[in-house]
Amino acid sequence: MRAIKIAIIGLTLALAGMSSGCAASHPDEILPDNSPSNDERVQNYYTLLKRMGKDPRAEEISTELDRAAVWLQRVEALLARPEEEREKLPLLLDAIEGQLVQMRAFLARRDAENALESKRSAYQGQMEQIEAFRSQNQDILDAAGGDQK
Repeated sequence: MRAIKIAIIGLTLALAGMSSGCAASHPDEILPDNSPSNDERVQNYYTLLKRMGKDPRAEEISTELDRAAVWLQRVEALLARPEEEREKLPLLLDAIEGQLVQMRAFLARRDAENALESKRSAYQGQMEQIEAFRSQNQDILDAAGGDQK
């Protein structure tokens, strides 16, 4: 289980790094015009948190939802400060994004596990029907006097 958590964290960090692009490696670079503002990112993150909170399986990720909400509150506090005091802002925004990616990956994995279990159950039911049909056919052959098996 610990290995899975470590793998998920590594994947989350890798995805967060990929999604933030080259600008994350050089904070002094000017972001392209099409990148969302910090306010837009915060609003998008709040929207995603609300959607995830309404998910029927939200209880499974409640700790992560709470953590991201706390980080968003910290971001809002930083946005209220002067520009010179916002050095942790990019880090917090990236951490929130990583947390959201991790939660979405967890829910997607749950969906895949449920789909797999459903298919496995259907396959098992079909195999039981096939075995019952084979047994019926063998009984018919035995009753007709056939010795084939």
